[in-house]
Amino acid sequence: MEDKLIFTKITPDGRDVSIRVHDYGGTAAAHLYLAGAYIEGPSLPTPLPRSMVRGNLTHYLGGGLPTNRKIAVGFTRAEAQEIRAAIVAERQPTPSPRRVHAAQVAAAAAQATQAAAAAAQAAQLAASPEPEGAIKS
Repeated sequence: MEDKLIFTKITPDGRDVSIRVHDYGGTAAAHLYLAGAYIEGPSLPTPLPRSMVRGNLTHYLGGGLPTNRKIAVGFTRAEAQEIRAAIVAERQPTPSPRRVHAAQVAAAAAQATQAAAAAAQAAQLAASPEPEGAIKS
């Protein structure tokens, strides 16, 4: 899957921010891009510690908390919820090939068991003596 753009904004200092969904084989994660460059960090907006909340910025994405001199971008609660909702919507429960194969094997085994039981019942009926007084054709 190609990264899918889900959110954009301009920071107060004029930098372009975009959030893209990246698929890791059935698990989607938010990727932060600042001025077109990927910034490594958490897969979902992370709440700021109460002591770091400034104005209406309550969450961040990026390399770490703004105080440790790594690049991070702040988001409002509404922006964080919008990003989180888009990520959750992209996460589709895709069964792994092993689970699909195991389910197919189990279904085939169940069919074989049913067929064997039906064959055994038919053989038992064929081998049983006819009741006395039964009309023969």
